[in-house]
Amino acid sequence: MPTPALDIESVCQAVVEALVGPEPSDPAVRATQDPAEVNTPGAWVTWEGFQVVTLGGTVRHLLAVYLVVEDRDWRRATRALSDLYNEAVPALITPDGPVVPQRLVLPGTPTELPALRVPVHLTTT
Repeated sequence: MPTPALDIESVCQAVVEALVGPEPSDPAVRATQDPAEVNTPGAWVTWEGFQVVTLGGTVRHLLAVYLVVEDRDWRRATRALSDLYNEAVPALITPDGPVVPQRLVLPGTPTELPALRVPVHLTTT
């Protein structure tokens, strides 16, 4: 059985739209697929791979949503990450594995930013 056609951008965009909500001009969470466009506090959605789970062509995509906040002292950063997490999860997305803290260097940002990596799986046919 051949592997189904792959459209990474559409898969990531579905998660971005879930985070942003129905009104892009007033997003629930500012989210993007482009790490250069992340505005803190916000989310970067990236695709990490896929698995074909049925012979009929059902595919489980493995994505990561990085919830990113400004570089602040530890206490304010953890508070901001908590607020962003509570805004995004579980109302908009559901983690499919452990949520782990991380520091990210995004394009145009000279320093590491506090973040939470939220694994998300999306199934398509």
